[in-house]
Amino acid sequence: MDISQNVNGNPLRKFWIKFQRFSRGPGKRKFYIGLCIAVYVIVSLLVWKYHSERSHNLKLSILKKKLLHYCNPAGPPLGNEHNEPMEYAQFKLKQVQVVARHGDRASVVKNFANMMHFNCDITSQNFQHARKLETLKKMARFLKTVHVKGRDELLTDFMLTGRKICRPGQLTGRGYLQHIYLGEYMLDMYGKRLDLNIASVEEDEIEVFATPITRTQQSAAAFIAGMLNKILKKIPDSNLETSLEVKIRVSPDQLGYFREDENNDIPSCSELEQILKEQRDSSEFQNGMAAFEPLMQKVSKIFNISMEKLPTLTHLVDVVATHYCHHHPPPCGPEECIDDVIKLELLKATDWVIATKYTATATLATHPLLSKIAQRMLAHISGKGPTKFVLFATHDSTVAPLLIEMGIFQNHWPAYASRIVFELWEAGGLLGSKLTGDDIDRHFIRVLYDGRDFTRKLKFCKEKLKFGKLCPLKAFVKALEGASDSMDVEYSRLCARTSVGN
Repeated sequence: MDISQNVNGNPLRKFWIKFQRFSRGPGKRKFYIGLCIAVYVIVSLLVWKYHSERSHNLKLSILKKKLLHYCNPAGPPLGNEHNEPMEYAQFKLKQVQVVARHGDRASVVKNFANMMHFNCDITSQNFQHARKLETLKKMARFLKTVHVKGRDELLTDFMLTGRKICRPGQLTGRGYLQHIYLGEYMLDMYGKRLDLNIASVEEDEIEVFATPITRTQQSAAAFIAGMLNKILKKIPDSNLETSLEVKIRVSPDQLGYFREDENNDIPSCSELEQILKEQRDSSEFQNGMAAFEPLMQKVSKIFNISMEKLPTLTHLVDVVATHYCHHHPPPCGPEECIDDVIKLELLKATDWVIATKYTATATLATHPLLSKIAQRMLAHISGKGPTKFVLFATHDSTVAPLLIEMGIFQNHWPAYASRIVFELWEAGGLLGSKLTGDDIDRHFIRVLYDGRDFTRKLKFCKEKLKFGKLCPLKAFVKALEGASDSMDVEYSRLCARTSVGN
């Protein structure tokens, strides 16, 4: 029986039979085989294109996210500083110390191919920003930099007038704004709880420190101007004391680690440079940098510059980041520009370099500053120091090692105006009465980075956390004292130990 007689009610079966008969011819068979191959190739290309675009868009979004985080556009900061660690009745905030990176700046790289100029004019088309910059100029009369040992020059006007085109590394108007907003934010978060007012300024309850690099002094001035403007806003200008003054104490430490002692001398610890040199020559670092050589070759080709004349990897990223932050087009060579894929590769490479570079020196680089922070806490609880609020205006090369040493580094380049906040809390009420021992046993610290509470992740507090989220001050001090009788002695011991290779 012809099978076609039984398929009248089944169209699919009929189609299949006709297709078989039709394709029996050798020429037609080849045609259909070719057609199937063509369809397969077209579908494969469409699928590849879809996934390629999706992957590219994903990389692009990661790049924009990383650069936006780094640029940290000027505006009110976000954070959890307002969230108190426990019931307010049980704890009292006693002191706050802030380590903050300087604000937005011009690129530190000089004379690279087709670099744009950066605007350092302290004005803004944004009405709110313009008002804040005018406030900075008004508050600057109350700010003064203290003499630095061995240097006579003082930054009198904090470069608020003059140049419209930035010098390399100079703080921009955006950088000033970032710190004005940050200063206002800190007063909003801590002003009432620490009772910061005009008397706090007059009685030196607010301390400010900066490095010898001008942009940190400018950032400190903007930060304090933001605080002062809110403190003084209810006081008529005619009633303000002309003698009112906030001193910005400039550290003599060119590395920005605040290593100076009470006499403004920097204790000898040449091992810092020695360790850094050895680390750069290490096989781990050299192998890591060798892995980035193809990336550097791409950049070399774009700009038609030999590898030897290219800026360092971190300086290349500085050029990319500063141009992005100021909405400038990316640097270009004779025929092409640095595209987004290369930008992302450069950023990831720089994150690795920063983590690797500062891990080796973190302990020696940060011990003096952490000791200063701890010593101010101890002085406050013993009644020997009136300080309620401290600012250290510094660099990414200070913030990154601090994060590494405390075990809370986030594996990315610290942003402009990024901040580490050290809070000192005292247990009171019934809870305080249950904590027997010395005064130090009733005091605890909380550490936040860019508004996030990292206390439970501090490497010296992981096993000693109290009340779920506070670190005993004693644990912080003991970590800095190490095997010695004091923090200063421990620092000397660490320097001596590294020098003999132990």
